[in-house]
Amino acid sequence: MYVPADDQYFDDRTSTISTSYCIERRLGPRAGRCDGAEAWGWEAVSIVQWPRFDAVPICFCSDSRSDFGERLRRKAAKLHGMNDLDDDTCRRALTARDARFDGRFFVGVTSTGIYCRPICPAQPKPKNCRFFPNASLAQQAGFRPCKRCRPEQAPGLTSIDFGSTIVAAAVDQIEQNGSMIVCVSNILRHLGSHVASSATTVQEHVGVSPVQWMQTSRLLMAKRLLTETNLRMTEVAGVSGFQSVRRMNALFREQFQMSPTDFRASVGNVHTSRHRRLSMTLSLGYRPPYAWDEIMRYIRARIIPGVESMDASVYRRTVEIGEHSGWLSVSHDAARDQLILEIASSLLPVVPAIITRVRKAFDLNASPQSIQAVLSSDRLLRPSLRRAPGLRLPAAVGRYETRCERLSVNRFPLSRQQR
Repeated sequence: MYVPADDQYFDDRTSTISTSYCIERRLGPRAGRCDGAEAWGWEAVSIVQWPRFDAVPICFCSDSRSDFGERLRRKAAKLHGMNDLDDDTCRRALTARDARFDGRFFVGVTSTGIYCRPICPAQPKPKNCRFFPNASLAQQAGFRPCKRCRPEQAPGLTSIDFGSTIVAAAVDQIEQNGSMIVCVSNILRHLGSHVASSATTVQEHVGVSPVQWMQTSRLLMAKRLLTETNLRMTEVAGVSGFQSVRRMNALFREQFQMSPTDFRASVGNVHTSRHRRLSMTLSLGYRPPYAWDEIMRYIRARIIPGVESMDASVYRRTVEIGEHSGWLSVSHDAARDQLILEIASSLLPVVPAIITRVRKAFDLNASPQSIQAVLSSDRLLRPSLRRAPGLRLPAAVGRYETRCERLSVNRFPLSRQQR
């Protein structure tokens, strides 16, 4: 049984709603009763949740008064720590190609000069492997991204994984504003904290400066567009956030030892279009399993007429970001553990923001095994987790929709049929 607590709040700086949910557990006879009477009680375990999901699949307990809450809190802290991966753990995950660690670390191969995801089909020798917690550190160490496993498609990290709210918010804003010619200091100032202090905090947590993180995000975005689309070089440079094609060419030659044109030819994407297409298609990876049917059922019960539409396997909606408006659609490719995102050409200038918002909306950065391990310790949740492995935490694409949804759900609860 899930009961929303009263301490809901909206944090405008991090663009998230945090809602405390309580799991009520029936307790047995209380100890210490001298009169022999059986006294039954209830115990509330508070779990922090991000927007739009009824079955709470994450994160950590805040009620340290109960043994159950304390066990969940310790287990969640252990599973979601960002710096708890040593070289031996990474090496075993690489050997097994364990999808649970996809996006949590990257492997730099000294013999080839490339860095890969843990699930890459290539198997380098252990003595040639170096491990990095993020792609920016691997690129700063002189490695270039692999063309087979494509690190730009790896799942990202959640806010909990970064270990700091300000770091998670800064990384989120940097990735969303990657297509805009903006100063990193302006992004950090927008978060409401001191610029120098925020930059230092980001570097302490992720190992690179905000500027280096933005540069890596732009390079990986350009690599994604060159691989998956037929956009012209000027469009690729503009969408990725480069001031000019010349600047993009210089960074590509520095990082990949080839021009963007040669790189596009090397991956087999040699067809460029002189005419703008009506849409473009991109793929977004996740850590399997993914409960697509359950998530579609959840969204269908809360669909906004005139804004969203759905059929058996495709979700569609309209989007407006700043001066740009258009439509997008999302479908599931279970064979490749990806979601297929189709974006209207009118949204081309804000593609990085669209990708970031869709990843949040479908919770593609979640770790289902960690969620399963934490919540399966409760006997009431265990049957639901077995029936639908890979439950996620879907959210709204925009902040305004998130606010309206939380207000409407609290005032007008869904019927049992809708749930």
